[in-house]
Amino acid sequence: MIIGGFPGSQNKIGGETIKNLILANKLKEMGYDLKIFDTTFDWRKNKIKTSMKLFWQIYTYRPSRIFY
Repeated sequence: MIIGGFPGSQNKIGGETIKNLILANKLKEMGYDLKIFDTTFDWRKNKIKTSMKLFWQIYTYRPSRIFY
């Protein structure tokens, strides 16, 4: 599971988003099953909702490794 910013619908491009995209693509290329939790949206406005969504994702997916 990768938690972080990804370039998406908001087209935010920067060092973190590109690094995460390259990491995700490389891990997929190596055959890993990935779950991505994108944090490029303004999570500070909805901290409780975002925290609940994140914990639910971790609980249902049960990843063996989490990259943040």
